[in-house]
Amino acid sequence: MRRWGIIVFFPFILPIFFWSVVIKSDPVGAEVRVGGICVGKTPLVLSNGTGLVEVSLPGYKAVTQVVHEQKQIFVRLLPTNSLLTFIKQEYVGSMPKDLIFTPDGRYLVITFMGEQGIGYYDMKEAKLSMVRIPQYHRYVGYVEGVFSPDGKEFWFTQVDKKGKVFVVSLSNWSIVKEIDVQGSMPKVGEFTPDGRYYYVTCWDSATVTVIERETYQVREILRTTGYQPRGLGFSQDGHYLYVLFYGSGEIIKYDRTQGHKVVKTIKTGGSNGRFRLHPHRNWVYINNLRRSRFYILDLSTDTLSAPYACGIHPSNLKLSPDYRYMVITCRGKDNSKGFAYRSPEDGTVELYDIKESVPRLLEVIKGGNQPIGIAISSDGKILAISNFMDGTVDFYLVDTERL
Repeated sequence: MRRWGIIVFFPFILPIFFWSVVIKSDPVGAEVRVGGICVGKTPLVLSNGTGLVEVSLPGYKAVTQVVHEQKQIFVRLLPTNSLLTFIKQEYVGSMPKDLIFTPDGRYLVITFMGEQGIGYYDMKEAKLSMVRIPQYHRYVGYVEGVFSPDGKEFWFTQVDKKGKVFVVSLSNWSIVKEIDVQGSMPKVGEFTPDGRYYYVTCWDSATVTVIERETYQVREILRTTGYQPRGLGFSQDGHYLYVLFYGSGEIIKYDRTQGHKVVKTIKTGGSNGRFRLHPHRNWVYINNLRRSRFYILDLSTDTLSAPYACGIHPSNLKLSPDYRYMVITCRGKDNSKGFAYRSPEDGTVELYDIKESVPRLLEVIKGGNQPIGIAISSDGKILAISNFMDGTVDFYLVDTERL
């Protein structure tokens, strides 16, 4: 079945289950109904019954789940006035990082830091498949990816000392190219506006690799003066390259027509992350993880807005395709042992109205442990969030009629 122009991923077949399934919710103490009959409150273990379960709590939106051989079902209950409606949570694998819907909306592509490849989740069949990369062990870190301008390929990075860029053909979900970036720990890649080149930052070597899309050949290595380059993007005419530096806390602008000459440096401090363009305003939204804030960079003047405070450690942000709202994932406080361990408390997901010049916070909901990846469907009505330390993805409906 279809809703709102995108394939909804629930096969509504009601099986009989004869295994134990644990029903959990946040908040706890929610009523669980099977066949309209209350069978207890969360957390609850069910051993048999029909396959349709409703979880509800006064003041919150009820959630219906289809039970089909799961060992555990988690429900995130949201207030009745929330702009979001929780659909389901899926366990997908170790350390899911980036999320992005395919251009046709059929699949959700998932990169993993802890798996031997990347995944693609079928939104119609509710099935996860993997693109394995057997020549490399687990935990080499597949970070982020983008689709080629023609929508036929998915290019993604491997953040390793001898990391690569991999190219997947969407026609058969196979690796068609493995590219040596000639740099250490590639992070974030983007295509130029004309689609001819793919630029990728290399975190450890402080370089940017330029790859020709048609030939898959490295054409240039840009050696930067910053430390730990992360996000990057371009002016809309493709004339300028902007690189965001996490370690040195700056944004550097390069002229692509003059051999990548530095034309401006903007100091921010902290740790800059993502470059999200709003083409109608010619603005870019940028998160600063360590300072728990975000900025707006006006590309017409290269001026940076005053910082906007947000949740603790914003790890990612994305704009809806119609540029009406923005989602920020905040991973929360670090573990005292280091950021690579589970956080002492779960993170948050923030929803902002960006129709006006000043972003307006609409809602904050709980996320899982270290929410990071964000995917928004082409119509803006399906939102997916990855929870890095839980190995899960949460799916939501967005009430765009109220935005």
